[in-house]
Amino acid sequence: MLTDYFIASPADLQTLRIQTSPADRFPTVRAKSADTVKLAALQRVLATAVSDPVLATLKCRVVGEPTSEGPWLFAVPAGVTDVLARLSESEVAQIAAQWAETREWQLDRSSPELVANILTELHFLAQNARSNGREVFLWMSL
Repeated sequence: MLTDYFIASPADLQTLRIQTSPADRFPTVRAKSADTVKLAALQRVLATAVSDPVLATLKCRVVGEPTSEGPWLFAVPAGVTDVLARLSESEVAQIAAQWAETREWQLDRSSPELVANILTELHFLAQNARSNGREVFLWMSL
């Protein structure tokens, strides 16, 4: 599964060709296999870390007309982006370690270093999104 997290404005999405990765047009984190299931796991970890149980219940919104074959585009909940953007370096490291221990990552046999790198990049992407009035989106393709 190919997964790219990227930032864009709603107007930018009008020019997005969903059949191809957004990486060549928008600030992007290429996070192979960090799909919506792993994002939900991250939300649970973040909700515990910031004592906000509502955060864990937020859902990604499908953008555009989904097809059964993909690619698919999801809007990452604004609350997730906000929390990611506010994390300190030490908090990013702690959350990454907890995220790497989730069943979702364990089933993929992903290394804690890989998960930490993805979360660090997502942290900077979220900060970029917030400082530039953009949203974070997830593009997924088989």
